[in-house]
Amino acid sequence: MTIKWCFADLILGHNERRMMKKKYINLCFKYLFIFAIALILSCCFVPEKFTAKVEINSDGSYSFTYDGILTHALAKAALMQGPLSKKDKSEMKEIENEFNIELEFKKANYIGNGQFEVLYEKTGKVGESFYFFDKDYCFFSIEFCKGDTIEVSGFQLDKESLANMEQFNLKIDGDFEILTNANVVKHNSKMKVKKIRDKYCYKWRVKSNLESAPNMVLTYQPWRPDIETEETTD
Repeated sequence: MTIKWCFADLILGHNERRMMKKKYINLCFKYLFIFAIALILSCCFVPEKFTAKVEINSDGSYSFTYDGILTHALAKAALMQGPLSKKDKSEMKEIENEFNIELEFKKANYIGNGQFEVLYEKTGKVGESFYFFDKDYCFFSIEFCKGDTIEVSGFQLDKESLANMEQFNLKIDGDFEILTNANVVKHNSKMKVKKIRDKYCYKWRVKSNLESAPNMVLTYQPWRPDIETEETTD
C-alpha cells in the first residue's frame, strides 16, 4: 500500500517529512481497515467549515486566504472506533506545531477531533501558479495559462468520495470568493456580483454536493516599464 503524504510534502523539507511519516505510522496501521477507505478521499486533510478568498489584480498578481477548519481524514476515521488515544492527540499537536512554523500559516490551532482551526495566507506574482494543497490533490488553484490568462478553480468531489465522507461525518460547508479588477472572460457563479471599491466580487457556496466546481477565467495586463525616449538637442 502506498501512503500519499500530500500536504506534509508540500509544507515540509525532506527530514521533516520523514519524521511526520514516522509519526503517522502508528495511527495509520492501528486503523488500517479504516485507512484503506480513507485513501479514497485522496488527501490527508479535508476543508470543512471555511471561507476561501482569491484576489486577482489587473496586473496578474494575486493573494489567497483560507480561514476555517482543516480536518485530518485519518484521525476523523479513527474516531469512528472511539476516542483518539493520548498518543494520537499528541501527534495532532505536533502537526499543529509544524503548521505554525510555516510563514503562510498565520494561525493554526488544534481544536480536537482531528480538526485544526487555521488562517492561511499566500501572495503570488505574475506567472506563479498556486495550488492548495498541491497540484495532484488540489482544493483551490490559480493557474497561469497562455495569452495573459488566469484560471481560478475550486473543487468538486465525486459520488464515491462524498459517500465515504458521510461515513466519517465529514461535511464540507464553505464560501469561496474571487475579488478582481482584471477582465473576467467567463465564470459560473450563480450569486449576485457586487462591486467593492474598484473590484468586483464573485461568490460561490461550496458544500457536500455535486454542484459544478467554482471556475473563472480572466485576462490581465502585465506590467511593462515605460519605454524611455532619447533626449534630442537641436
